[in-house]
Amino acid sequence: MAKPSEFDEHDNQSPPVNPETGAPMTPRERRTAVVKALGAVGRTLFPLREELDRILASGEEVDETLQDEIANVQAQYRRLEDELRGLMRPRVKDEWLYGGHRHGADDAHDHGHA
Repeated sequence: MAKPSEFDEHDNQSPPVNPETGAPMTPRERRTAVVKALGAVGRTLFPLREELDRILASGEEVDETLQDEIANVQAQYRRLEDELRGLMRPRVKDEWLYGGHRHGADDAHDHGHA
């Protein structure tokens, strides 16, 4: 029977490596690489969408290969967007950011506010 960890893609992947240095990428390098990849995919996707809009406006039949190509590029774009959101998300849930603290007038609730 398969173990759940076999399906977790993060456990089975090695950390991203900087192609220039061969060292593991820092979080900043990973974000930069994802943003550059988003730009490259966007430069491919948006002309395809414009072509699709032109074809639809003219009333011509849309080629199935064009639809497949657009679907593949859109899926790649969404995957990169999700990866970037994941890289921008804070790793540790901070009580102060999520309202897990209280203010009060007594010393028990004083957090050192002046």
